Amino acid sequence: MLGLLAAAMVALPTVLFILESNKSVLITQTEAQGIAPVRTVLRLVQLVQQHRGLQAMRLNGFQDVRPEQEAKYAEADRAVATVEGQVHRLDDRSVNVAWQLIREDWFTLSNDITRQSLSAEASFKAHTELIVRLLKLELLIADLFKLRRDPEAETYFLIDAALVRAPALREMLGQLRGAGSGILVERTVSLAQRMLIRSRSDRALDYYDSIDDDLSLAMAGNEALRDTLAEVVQASRNAGAQVLQLAHEQIIAPEQLRYPALEYYRLYSETIDGQYRVSELMFDQLSASLMQRASRLTRIANMLMGAIVLLALLAVVLGWRIVRSVTAPLGVALELARAMTAGAADKIAVTQAIAGGDLTRDLVPAAAPAPAFAPDEIPHDEVGELLRSVLRLNEVQRSLDLAFGQMTAALRANSAAESARDWLKSGLNELSDLMRGEHETGPMAEQVLQCLAHRLQAQVGAFYLYDAAAQQLYLCASYAHTRRKALGERFRLGQGLAGQAALERCCICIDEVPPDYVSIASGLGAAAPRNVSAVPLLHGDTLVGVLELGAFHAFTEAELEFLERARDSIAVGFDANLSRQRMRLVLSGRTAT
Repeated sequence: MLGLLAAAMVALPTVLFILESNKSVLITQTEAQGIAPVRTVLRLVQLVQQHRGLQAMRLNGFQDVRPEQEAKYAEADRAVATVEGQVHRLDDRSVNVAWQLIREDWFTLSNDITRQSLSAEASFKAHTELIVRLLKLELLIADLFKLRRDPEAETYFLIDAALVRAPALREMLGQLRGAGSGILVERTVSLAQRMLIRSRSDRALDYYDSIDDDLSLAMAGNEALRDTLAEVVQASRNAGAQVLQLAHEQIIAPEQLRYPALEYYRLYSETIDGQYRVSELMFDQLSASLMQRASRLTRIANMLMGAIVLLALLAVVLGWRIVRSVTAPLGVALELARAMTAGAADKIAVTQAIAGGDLTRDLVPAAAPAPAFAPDEIPHDEVGELLRSVLRLNEVQRSLDLAFGQMTAALRANSAAESARDWLKSGLNELSDLMRGEHETGPMAEQVLQCLAHRLQAQVGAFYLYDAAAQQLYLCASYAHTRRKALGERFRLGQGLAGQAALERCCICIDEVPPDYVSIASGLGAAAPRNVSAVPLLHGDTLVGVLELGAFHAFTEAELEFLERARDSIAVGFDANLSRQRMRLVLSGRTAT
């Protein structure tokens, strides 16, 4: 029985440690899951780059590319919808904010393309700015899945080459393609244009060198990776050297430009497409490497678990043999052992419950037994050795009990923290969903205010928007708010709690609210709230509005943190909404004219 108890008490914390180590497997699997959304974004980057080149050729007079340009535009538009679905499934605030800006840029660019209102230079610039945003989004998604924090050198350098260096190289080649073909169409080149082409060529060579360095380090200990990538990477490097030399010989060096623009465009397009094929190979190898690592870590964890089981069985057998060697006359030692093992079944039940996820249970450490003998009275024979062993075992057991209790407390604290993060995240996601899409400002403000009141258990609230022209706050929406005492619905900056919060641009919380400040009324009566908070809504340095919420209870730190984080997304959402409203007014005015 003693051997079984000792084995259980030693094995359980060890098993929990192994389970914790399995997080490495989960991290690797998370990295592997991030490859698909990253590739989706890079596919959109490729389509936008291709459309940029075709649009530039068309605007420079090559109308033969119009069918291909229109087809590429439609394909890019479908890819935008695909990426948007991926972004919504990721459900990350920073990724969503970045994507909203990209969607607005794409919408603006699409309208300009439809109206044919862009020059070749303006079209190239707008496409390039959109691509820069997309590449930042790609890195945000990669960081969300911890891809750029990979712990192993082989996959780390492969990730750096595929996710960072290669996209930057392709964009640099794309800019050389667009700028160079435009110059060859005009048949004239300025000194500034020559210097720009040279600078971009040098940067492209630097990217090629960086990719070579990364892949050399990644392939150093991996023969299979070298066999797969070495030849195609060298071929891609050779093709890149040829087109960069072409730019030097046909644009930078000559006095007169005679090289065909379409041929220049074709050669650069083939080189860029070749780079994309190399990246696809790198992504395939990266996925395979991550899955192999996850399998390896799983096997190691299973082997450790098997070793623990064997050690536990060995401890049981050893304890059984020790107990069998004890003779009947050792009554004192037996009684002491029985006293020490009292409640062992309850301890095992508690440990099993905690291991199963029930963190409400607590393990009571074993009590130190009252010594039956003074230390100098313990005999120096088999009985004395057994007593000393039992006492030492009791000390070990108490240490394990205390360590297990500390571990349970830590798990309980982590669970509570995770619940708080989930509450915060779900609330922010709910607000984001309310503000997504086209809405009238008033109804959207009411929905946001209702959402905040329900989540924070606030009983009264008001939503003020800032009129920059009048430099006043005006009431846009309210929740259970009773207008009285002829109080106006407009406030100047510094006037009232909302005006003061807008002026100082920081949250103001009042714990002791005057009885006649505001009341919360129903059919059964009315009462003043205990706590009122005014929260300014800021988008960058721009004041968008003020939220004012009142409740019978004081807002907790978690609720105040939610308000602090929610106000940023609310400010962004309403700033964008008001911008769209102003744009519609401008467009309707132009239409009427």
